[in-house]
Amino acid sequence: MNLFKIIELIAVEAIPHTANDRTEAGANRKRITLPGNFPQKPESGTVELSVQLLGHSFSEVEKVYFLGLDILSGHVARWTKKSPNIYDLVVEFRDIYTHGLENALKNTVLPGALLIGLTVDERTSLDSISGQKAVLELLSGYLIPTKRAEIVQIARSGLIIRPKQDEYSRSSSIFYEEMPDSTLVVPENEDGLPILHLASLNLSDYSFLLRESGAKKGFSFFINTGEDEDDSRAGVVQNYKWLLDDEETYDGEPTGLECKLFLDLPTTEHAVVHTLHFSDEEMEQYEALFSMYKRLVTGDLEDAEVNKFLGYPDNVQGCVAMEAESSSSNNDFGEIDAEDAASWHLLLQISPDCHWFDIFDEIGDATIYYMIQDADWKAGDFSRVQLVTQNT
Repeated sequence: MNLFKIIELIAVEAIPHTANDRTEAGANRKRITLPGNFPQKPESGTVELSVQLLGHSFSEVEKVYFLGLDILSGHVARWTKKSPNIYDLVVEFRDIYTHGLENALKNTVLPGALLIGLTVDERTSLDSISGQKAVLELLSGYLIPTKRAEIVQIARSGLIIRPKQDEYSRSSSIFYEEMPDSTLVVPENEDGLPILHLASLNLSDYSFLLRESGAKKGFSFFINTGEDEDDSRAGVVQNYKWLLDDEETYDGEPTGLECKLFLDLPTTEHAVVHTLHFSDEEMEQYEALFSMYKRLVTGDLEDAEVNKFLGYPDNVQGCVAMEAESSSSNNDFGEIDAEDAASWHLLLQISPDCHWFDIFDEIGDATIYYMIQDADWKAGDFSRVQLVTQNT
């Protein structure tokens, strides 16, 4: 895996899309160029550019990601070493929309912009936690070298849980909106009334996410929709062994969602970022790193509302970890230490704009966060989970 900085754009060759002309009957069909300049007209083509290798060794890269205002990927057709650490790359693009290839390059292939090169063996590395960690190490080492180790250390593994993107997407058996097992005991609030079931998760396929925890593979999340905001059982999490391997033996059916593994970073508002004591300049560099890394790793999900298991909360307003610490300690925000708030981890995030659950009919369109302290997560103790809700 290599990191490059663009020196200059040498040449662009765009090839307009062609299609069969079916307007005239007969066998003599010809290839025509689609007229006009509109988003649905794809182009292919090549870009030749001069780049500087930001590192000590060059790998024979096969695929590159351009990290400009937009993320653009292409395949390396050929490369030439011009001098130590200076290379000319010819990159092929296929099916570029957004008004063609040259327009797509305007916000991406700029002098000083970065691109990441992957070898043939690394082409799918962005789908794995280890590959995403390698990217994070590469980018943070260049953008904030003095804080590289700390930034990599605070990154947290998790799952993005989202609706299927198309009919060909693979559904996951992880997520249940109904109680998956009728033998589970539904918890009650302080008035003795049952708390509503929100979701259940089967982590059998992702048990490696639980290695640093005493948690079992089954999770059920409950929420108290009563009016008493001081009820200590506003959010309840049951953790149990998922007893049966045959999904058909369960009462509930898995929801048609899919999962994406990711190594998450906190936003600049999160308490854990403030424990790193960034200077103003370093904070700006971290913001650039956060944006660049998230666009590369999550792609079209960068600004999307998603559900999450573990990782970091996508706050709607203010730091979710600070709210969890405030509720747990009964202290105002001004009395809370960042170190204490940073000990709160995201367990589950449910966004109404990602997938509408029946529960939102009762509580409105608030994003729901289940938060747990680091020590409790490691011990597998879910008795002190804090429920936080935020909305615009």
